[in-house]
Amino acid sequence: MYLLHLSVPLPNKLFLIHSNLSIFIKITIIAFKLKVHIMQSCIDLLPFSYLKRLNIKEDSVHKILALWNQTYRKYHSLEHLYDLLQKVNSNQDLNQESKNILSCSALFHDAIYNPRQRDNVSQSAQLFQRYTKNSTHKDIPTITQIILDTDAHHASNGLSKIFCNYDTQILKEGFSSLLQWEHKIASEFQFMDYDKYIQLRVEFLSNYVHLNASLHTLIEYVKFRKQSIAVYPGSFAPFHSGHMNILNKSEKIFDKVIVAVGVNPDKSLQDKDISQRTEELVDLLVNREVIFYQGYLTDLVHSLPKKTAIVRGLRNGYDLEYEMNQLRFIEDMSQKDIQVCFIPCDREFSYISSTAIRNMSKFEGNREQKYLPKKVKI
Repeated sequence: MYLLHLSVPLPNKLFLIHSNLSIFIKITIIAFKLKVHIMQSCIDLLPFSYLKRLNIKEDSVHKILALWNQTYRKYHSLEHLYDLLQKVNSNQDLNQESKNILSCSALFHDAIYNPRQRDNVSQSAQLFQRYTKNSTHKDIPTITQIILDTDAHHASNGLSKIFCNYDTQILKEGFSSLLQWEHKIASEFQFMDYDKYIQLRVEFLSNYVHLNASLHTLIEYVKFRKQSIAVYPGSFAPFHSGHMNILNKSEKIFDKVIVAVGVNPDKSLQDKDISQRTEELVDLLVNREVIFYQGYLTDLVHSLPKKTAIVRGLRNGYDLEYEMNQLRFIEDMSQKDIQVCFIPCDREFSYISSTAIRNMSKFEGNREQKYLPKKVKI
């Protein structure tokens, strides 16, 4: 993916994102294979015979792994689970019984993870108890306690201490690894006001500076880092796979992308529909900030507390021509230097439009769902 300056004398900086299709396809295939490999590696490391004795069936394990694979998880993801399972299985000082307990604890400890919620640990423990409710296995209380101990990482027994050490190992890594970790965590908390995020993040990291001198450097980085922010506006009626494609691409350029649900006067939509869509997007885009606005986009950008660019998605040359005309209005109406970033969607989404999907929804068969994220309904 390349950033190309348009050779047009514009007062604001305008970028066109040009995707080399063949390169992108190769990268996509590699990323997909890597994710499949990590999923399979987790499966290979899990003690299925032991889980079966806890009344956790194989199809249940796959459902739990699917939770770990949710797209908004940047750090608390399959990679994190795989790392924990590797640490458990490679510890030669542990007997098989201990490895079984710790592997099961790893599988469930962040199975429920929503960065907007504060009870993820207790919900994960409850999920484990629901899956094992018909089992009387002696290890169930131990595993439940290990999961609960990860909330504050205060170990209540020997195995819990081992697991908490594994779970917080990142805090003892070098600055390069800490920096990658920080970016992933910040991405999971895009929805939060950044000043508030800095405050909470510094408080958290300060509790562990005794473990690693590099955390002092990371704290300074968090304090003084400047986020690159963009707003992705649209009526999103409905929010479809093409929109998600643009959003995912834009997050490779900007640290934070605000999804702004606006009113399009050309589309006859009720206020309740707009409110419902906004709530739906908050539920779908768990880690992103979703806002509603009325009026001019330039007024919205001017009202935001930090300098913010605008992201616009392109399906074809007609979209580019339309957006260039809109850009002229932005220039005329803006008192500030607003950057506009045009991002072409991938070819597979180039024919999808909200209008076409709404028209499809008027017929039976729910064929429009093919073009929508799972949680989006019309």
